[in-house]
Amino acid sequence: YSTFRFRKWSMLCVIRLPLHIAFVLFCSAIELSAWAQPEWVENKGQWPSEVLFKAEKEGGKWWIMKDRMWYHLQDLSAMNHAHEKIAQPVEPTIKQHIVEVKFVNAQEFQGVEVLGKTNHYQNYFIGKDSARWASDVHGYTQVIRKGLYPGIDLTLLNDGLQHEYGFIGRPEGNPDDIIQATSTS
Repeated sequence: YSTFRFRKWSMLCVIRLPLHIAFVLFCSAIELSAWAQPEWVENKGQWPSEVLFKAEKEGGKWWIMKDRMWYHLQDLSAMNHAHEKIAQPVEPTIKQHIVEVKFVNAQEFQGVEVLGKTNHYQNYFIGKDSARWASDVHGYTQVIRKGLYPGIDLTLLNDGLQHEYGFIGRPEGNPDDIIQATSTS
């Protein structure tokens, strides 16, 4: 096991992970520093309802849900290679990996606060079902998931090209309540 300690907003968090998971998360943290679009994009119905926000990068996506996060890492080099050989169409095999971080015993969803709204927006017209369409979809530089645990909020922050998450603790919050379970697929 590897133990990670980090201090964020005056709260010390300790996470114990099996070494192979710790390595994957460490590699993911390195990868997360190179996002192509540094923003958290809101869900206005264009994705499944459990998704709150998504951030994209060249190597994948970071999905934020009410009580969990998914790092969806993708190696698109096979697709790039297939495009180079247009004369002989090839069905590329895309290697991908999902790391899920679940916040164990999280409270019921209490809402979010968003900061740093982008000037630009995106429109999503997915399929023929207009209920899945969304327009004027903005991104944000910071998202705060209120009341993840009693007295503790989850914050998602974009500082330039790096995305990170942390916890905001109030005096009544107990850092021992923060339990993160990781799984991979």
